[in-house]
Amino acid sequence: MFNVAAKRKTKNNEEKPKKKWQEDMLHPEGLRTSKSEVSQPLASTTPSSRDKRERTRSRSRSRERERRGREDADTPPDKRDNPTVFLEVEIDAKVVGKMEFELFAQDCPRTAENFRLLCTGEKGRGRDTGSELFYEGCPFHRIVPGFMAQGGDFQRGDGTGGESIYGGEFADESFARRHSTSGLLSMANSGPNTNASQFFLLFAAAPHLDKKHVVFGKMVSGSGVLRDIEKVGRKDGEPSDPVIISRCGEVLKKSQKTSDSRKSSNHSYRDNNEYYDRNKSRHRSRSQSRERKSYSSHRSK
Repeated sequence: MFNVAAKRKTKNNEEKPKKKWQEDMLHPEGLRTSKSEVSQPLASTTPSSRDKRERTRSRSRSRERERRGREDADTPPDKRDNPTVFLEVEIDAKVVGKMEFELFAQDCPRTAENFRLLCTGEKGRGRDTGSELFYEGCPFHRIVPGFMAQGGDFQRGDGTGGESIYGGEFADESFARRHSTSGLLSMANSGPNTNASQFFLLFAAAPHLDKKHVVFGKMVSGSGVLRDIEKVGRKDGEPSDPVIISRCGEVLKKSQKTSDSRKSSNHSYRDNNEYYDRNKSRHRSRSQSRERKSYSSHRSK
């Protein structure tokens, strides 16, 4: 029989030490220090009050991270928030509205993250194409009424280009969702495991695409915009008018809006400081003129 223990021995017939990542990686700070080691100072040195405060803060931060990690682990996947993104569309150089989509990050996290970051454009340029990884300005190059609208080719705009945020193509992640209704987001591909940046929006159910394309999102608002896109489609797929993604990005959650409001208040505070700096010379000149007047009146007496 194959001996597992024998494979762990070196040339000198000594057993290798086991890896300790199982226990160490569970703790936020890495290898955990016992309380006795923290409380007992070195014999040659006495810790200052500042060191004690730092250790106390470090322990409290560690406990807080552990608590948050336990809460996150206890939350079932179907109750965690999915990211929401938006696509603003213009038809024949006229903005017709905005569509919002919920991405299925629990079922296909890599596919959802790929689409989210292509909406925000924060990944810069692609490794293979050199094009900007951003849907803004990208056309819907193929629109078939009663079927779907395809887009996402930011490289050439004709369905022959594109790239994922991971560089090139990536594998199919999950076929758990079906092409069962309109407004679903699904990945366009040229065969198994060839996902990049191109996607399509369904106008109706398409069960013949199940198990072939990854459904990774659904529309939550903007069905009127989807109907407007369908109206300019043709049977051959060539749209009668150009349909362009004029703006796109991520819809902020309530907690993110709170942090952004704090940022905006900081900006307003900085603007007030800049306003004061611009007018500081005027304030100074007024105070100097008052001093000159008081000095001249004193001399006249």
